[in-house]
Amino acid sequence: MADIATVLDEAQAALTSLRDSAGAAVAGGAAQQQVIEAAWAAVAAVQAAKSKSEGLAARLKAQDQTLDAALAARKVALESATPAQTEGTPPPLADAAATALRGAVAAAAGVTDLQVDGELSGAVADLDAEIAAIADATDPLVIAQVVATEELKNRQSAFADKLALAEQALASAQGAPSALAAALTRALLRRAEASAALDQGEINAATVAYVDYQSARGLLTGEAGDSDGNALRAAWVAARDEALGALADRLQAELVLAEAERKLAVRRSAISVAQATRPADAEGAVAEAIAALLAPPPGP
Repeated sequence: MADIATVLDEAQAALTSLRDSAGAAVAGGAAQQQVIEAAWAAVAAVQAAKSKSEGLAARLKAQDQTLDAALAARKVALESATPAQTEGTPPPLADAAATALRGAVAAAAGVTDLQVDGELSGAVADLDAEIAAIADATDPLVIAQVVATEELKNRQSAFADKLALAEQALASAQGAPSALAAALTRALLRRAEASAALDQGEINAATVAYVDYQSARGLLTGEAGDSDGNALRAAWVAARDEALGALADRLQAELVLAEAERKLAVRRSAISVAQATRPADAEGAVAEAIAALLAPPPGP
């Protein structure tokens, strides 16, 4: 596992390098605009990630004080129990007090001291074990709920990506008419400018105009072979279907999460009910244990 301090240092180094790259791109002039934008976007992304990680790291380290406070409170709680273990005749938490109370319970129930610690305590322990089993069975449900939540986040992100691609495909089709019109205008314009440049003996300018003319003309020629826009339609249909599939995946994840949350809620409700009824249930279990101990042996 990576060390956070080391990785933060690496992030700072990357940030410095990216800033230097961005500065060098700026020095390159307007022709480097796309490089400049990409460089500063990387700087912003790394800076944001580094700042967020620093904040989270500081918050985690600050929890040391929370732990110190919790342990100090624990120590106070233990110290507050000391008088009950050492003061009084006998002290209420001393072994002698426990022995006396067990004897009183045994006498009242008509059983032996050993049976109080054995069958009667066992009846209560069995009930507590059943409640604990309900609680233990909650752990896989909690894990399932967490996994389902993360899976939903992943599928939401995947759907957003696919939706963006579908919208991009649609935008390409919507922008095709204006792009073709612009290509036609540019082809005619650059052809005229190439001819004018030749008339004036400007060979270099004429060559550039000719290249632009051919580029625009080539676009029109290429697109003319697909007058119905089948390629654009195919691109849209493919992207649309991908988005629909991702949407279906997202919906499935939402259904899984809903079921996981329902099961977890049911389990937690069962725990609450078991804990609420424990006193009465424990008394009933003890009564049954006493009755079994005092019941006369079966006849021959």
